[in-house]
Amino acid sequence: MNANRLEPGLLQVFRGYAILRTVLLLIAPVIAPLLGSAFDLPRGTHGLLHLVLLTVDVVVLLVYLYWPWLKHKLGKLFLPLALLFAMTSLIIEQYIVSPNLVIWEPIPYAYILLILAAWQYRFKHVVIFGVASALLELVMISFFPPEILFAALPDDLLLLIPYVGVTTRTITFIILGYVVTRLMRAQREQRAMLAQANLKLVQHAATLEQLTISRERNRLSRELHDTLAHTLSGFAVQLDALISVW
Repeated sequence: MNANRLEPGLLQVFRGYAILRTVLLLIAPVIAPLLGSAFDLPRGTHGLLHLVLLTVDVVVLLVYLYWPWLKHKLGKLFLPLALLFAMTSLIIEQYIVSPNLVIWEPIPYAYILLILAAWQYRFKHVVIFGVASALLELVMISFFPPEILFAALPDDLLLLIPYVGVTTRTITFIILGYVVTRLMRAQREQRAMLAQANLKLVQHAATLEQLTISRERNRLSRELHDTLAHTLSGFAVQLDALISVW
């Protein structure tokens, strides 16, 4: 597979992901008050930080995905950088701006990014993607203690919940990535077989065309030999006879 060539439809899905994030950013202030206080948006400085980070995230990602010059200039680095930025921003949002904001729960979006990575790359790259995401999340946990993120939980669960979540998510990442990569490998093999079949069909058509031309030439040669050549020979004999009589 050419590393510079994205899988058909992948970039369109990635752009749809960025558009979905943008739409949720725009409608969150309208929907959150209707769902009750548990879904309300953060206010004050925290709310401003939330809005700024989310806006920068979706704007940068949209510009990046819709700028053809970047895709042409970066080549095979275009998609990995986009996935890295998108996943990093999701984890930062989870621990900085939205630990209690259910309406903007980042984790479902992380699975979309995982599927995009498995869509394009092999299973080993998906494992690297999952492990790197887990390491980044562990770094965020070290900066944001569990008592801040999960203040409502008992003390004996505070130390376990974040790490259990990271471990569970990493395992599901690897399992889901394995399934998607196997499906994509089967699809690539089918495409390769189809390309080979098309190539054989083209070669067969070319051979058939050459055979048809050769047969037509042979037919014309036989007709020229049996008809025109015979007629000309008869004319030559008659001319010789005429000259002799003359």
